[in-house]
Amino acid sequence: MQEKLAKANIPQMFLSILIGLVVTLLILFVLSLLTGIVVYYSSMSERLLSGCATAIIIIGAACGGFCAARYNGSRGLLIGLITAAL
Repeated sequence: MQEKLAKANIPQMFLSILIGLVVTLLILFVLSLLTGIVVYYSSMSERLLSGCATAIIIIGAACGGFCAARYNGSRGLLIGLITAAL
């Protein structure tokens, strides 16, 4: 049983997920800030914000999942999906 856990390299998996979450939060913050600036200084309708928010969340989750999977190396799909789900 311990051999399977040693092969899984659990601390690296948690670190990968943590890195993915940090990247996701940074991307969400930056894109939300840019969207706020655009809405404030332009005549963009606030009705479009719902679609922009959805796009920002999808982009942030995808980028965070990609970074987590890339950092972990093995089992990238699993790590990326876990990160995107969080």
